[in-house]
Amino acid sequence: MKGKPDLRVINPDWDEGYERTFKKEKTIMQGLELINFKEMIVAEVFSPGGLQPILDAIAEKVESYVPDLTTEEGRKDIASFSAKIASSKIFIDDRGKEFGEAKRADLKKLDAERKRARDFLIALKIKARKPLTDWEATEQGRVDDILLRINQMKDLVNTIGFNTVQIKEYIDILRKLFKENVFAEFIDEAKIVFENVLNTLENNLSSTIIYEKEQVELAELRKEKEKREVKEKADRAKREVQDANRKLKKEAAEKATKKAEKVANEKIQKAKDAEQKAIDEKKDAQQRVKDAEQKAKDAEQKVKDKIAADFKLENDKRKEREANEKYRAKIKGEFVDYLYTNSRLTKQESGVIFESIVNDEFPHTKIIF
Repeated sequence: MKGKPDLRVINPDWDEGYERTFKKEKTIMQGLELINFKEMIVAEVFSPGGLQPILDAIAEKVESYVPDLTTEEGRKDIASFSAKIASSKIFIDDRGKEFGEAKRADLKKLDAERKRARDFLIALKIKARKPLTDWEATEQGRVDDILLRINQMKDLVNTIGFNTVQIKEYIDILRKLFKENVFAEFIDEAKIVFENVLNTLENNLSSTIIYEKEQVELAELRKEKEKREVKEKADRAKREVQDANRKLKKEAAEKATKKAEKVANEKIQKAKDAEQKAIDEKKDAQQRVKDAEQKAKDAEQKVKDKIAADFKLENDKRKEREANEKYRAKIKGEFVDYLYTNSRLTKQESGVIFESIVNDEFPHTKIIF
């Protein structure tokens, strides 16, 4: 705004020939009663400090006004004067409101163009970076497969309760997992894991071979002991029968009477019964040996069945862990790609956020696999 506004009259109703010529963002008005707004630019008037000269001019007019309360005409003039100030207030406020609405409409158009440009450039950024993004995804998949293979080798170290056959199978699996041309830049770490796990498995295999050999020897010793006990008992019974026979024969020879013969016969019968009992006990002992052998076989088979079941369970768990790790790696990849594409975060920062959410370190947020 140039110069100080001309002080004239106060309201559009005061002067004849008042003409209002408000033009959008050009001229506010001409012939305003208190202030002459000749060719005043809306943008200048409603810029910071732009209204101050107008307000100062109106204030000056008010300060210089001399009210007359002695006559009715003077009192009406005071009321009219204050009404004209109110009219000026309404006029300025309405023009400011219109100017603000026009500016807000322009801002909406500007925001729409900004959004269009932003969306367009984001799409171009994604398109321009797609070869690198695809390469990074492939590279991440390759690294994840290598790390999964290394973790699988580490998992093979747990062979508690395994027999020699199962440990040998684990050693074969370990050798198949370790292929130097697969691990690339992780070959040093893979070699260390392979050697440590192989060393542990071989030590466990040696210990298990010794243990199983000792168990077989103990079983043989128990079997031989039972056989000796059965034989000794049978021999003892046989000697007792022989001794009884000799004694009976001697008594029969010494006694000629029927009574003696009867007694001798009874003793002979008892000896025979004892011999038969010894034979029966021998058979029973032999049966117990067979039962013990069968029980040992059943126990051995039960142990083998349990070991096989445990091996299958561990193998199923390992496969489930592998599947879960692959699925988690896939979810993590998609999550990291989405954050990386739709924010200013790096791949590493996006990965840190993912791990924080999975570990319940990120408030009010959870990922369910």
